[in-house]
Amino acid sequence: MAPGEISPAGYADALKRLHAGHASGRGPTPHFTDRAAEAEALVASRERSPALADADAGVLGDHVTAPEEL
Repeated sequence: MAPGEISPAGYADALKRLHAGHASGRGPTPHFTDRAAEAEALVASRERSPALADADAGVLGDHVTAPEEL
C-alpha cells in the first residue's frame, strides 16, 4: 500500500466509528423539513439576519426553499 493510503479494513473501521458517533448523538435532531423552513424564514427576515448582505440574501433566497413548497 502506498504511504497515506488507508487499508479497506481501516476504512471500514473508520466508517463504523463514524456511524457509532452519529448514533450516540445528544438530544433530538430536528426533521429536515423543519430545518429548511427555519433557514427560509431566516433568509427572508432582514430583522433576524441583519448581517446578511442583500446580494447574499438574494442568492440564498433563490436556493433555500422549504420542501412543502417544492
